[in-house]
Amino acid sequence: MCFNKPFFLVGLRASGKTALGEKLSEKWCLPFYDTDLIIKNTCGETVAKIVDSHGWQYFREKESSALKNIPLEKSVVSTGGGIILDASNRFYLKNNGVCIFLDPPIQTLYDRLIKNPLSSQRPAFGKESMEEEVVRLHKERKDFYLDVAHFRIDSSQDIEFIMQEIQNHFSDKFCKPR
Repeated sequence: MCFNKPFFLVGLRASGKTALGEKLSEKWCLPFYDTDLIIKNTCGETVAKIVDSHGWQYFREKESSALKNIPLEKSVVSTGGGIILDASNRFYLKNNGVCIFLDPPIQTLYDRLIKNPLSSQRPAFGKESMEEEVVRLHKERKDFYLDVAHFRIDSSQDIEFIMQEIQNHFSDKFCKPR
């Protein structure tokens, strides 16, 4: 089978979607799209500023729009961690490409966020600690990620290993040159 649709990367913030997406795009010579970057470029503000100025609902609408305006071509797409909260986004992801759920241990997410909190880009969801937030969001969203996922991988591993595992899993779906 020849697969000519996007590879969507989903998972919580700090799961490695953008870093892995950029590497896969480079390795496979495919276009790379990042929904957060699309929103930032469209609105001219960081995600945190957009949420602060307009609220989460406005941001989620922009996120859905960004997702559905990405060409349905063979590409790699890094999505925002909350993109799966909208049922229409879940349907879209599941039915318009291959969805890869990056699911590192919660401690890995927390450690990554502590090392690089990017508070200007990653707005908090409430008054709880970062660790409490990560635990809560993982619990609230895990079933949504699993629902859309065609493949799930622990993204705390070496990025080269992750890329090889993904390629091995989907090898029958890659178009072979003629």
